[in-house]
Amino acid sequence: MAIGGAGSPSSASRNNSRFFSGRSSTRRVGDALAQVNREETNSYINAWEGKERANVNNRFEKAMSRISGWENAKKVAIDSSMRQSIQELERRKAIIMERMKNELAEVHRQAQQKIAKANATRQAELLRINEEAAAYRSQGLKPNKGLGCFDG
Repeated sequence: MAIGGAGSPSSASRNNSRFFSGRSSTRRVGDALAQVNREETNSYINAWEGKERANVNNRFEKAMSRISGWENAKKVAIDSSMRQSIQELERRKAIIMERMKNELAEVHRQAQQKIAKANATRQAELLRINEEAAAYRSQGLKPNKGLGCFDG
């Protein structure tokens, strides 16, 4: 046998290494297939995760839209109620102001009546005093000072 020939031990070890390397390549192929399966699974998981995230975000956006619509409707209702309340208060204020003006006019009218009555009383007293003074002058008498017991 020739050294390094087909039947030589070194060539047998080369053949064996090819055989073993074939098994190791089968392992590598199996590992590669497992890696591909893991990548495929991860790809599906990532796609599922993205889809679920999108669904959650879409539900959130819909909820935000509903909440925003609800808030706007409540704001409009409250604003309308506030305007109605302000109008009602202004109406009541106008009624109360009118009532107060009428009361002021009534007080003024009553004051004018009291002034007229006081003036009439004063005029009557002045007339009485003038008449008494004329009577005293015509009779030549002195007027009474008021209390007879203290006259001197």
